[in-house]
Amino acid sequence: MDISNITDQVMVIVNKRWAHSPNEGPRKEDAFIHLQEEIGEIARQLFNESIGSEKYSEQNLHEEIIDALFDILILARLSGVDVEAQITEKLQLLGERKQPR
Repeated sequence: MDISNITDQVMVIVNKRWAHSPNEGPRKEDAFIHLQEEIGEIARQLFNESIGSEKYSEQNLHEEIIDALFDILILARLSGVDVEAQITEKLQLLGERKQPR
């Protein structure tokens, strides 16, 4: 499954859940707010793990990371970012950088 296909599937769900009116789909602001919430939930799980809390759940951590990834894909789509092209370009640039001595 490629990133574009995943994003298409996520957007179908989001368009149903986040629509503010029948003529308006999700907004970038919504995606960013959701992303912030997911990052907070990831932070909570990492903190719980670091202190040995019984509230830590590896399964929940994994779910929150995927939720954050989905929110990033949504924000990218709403912002007109070609994620696959940008990843390819970024990987090429990182590969060309000189390694520190």
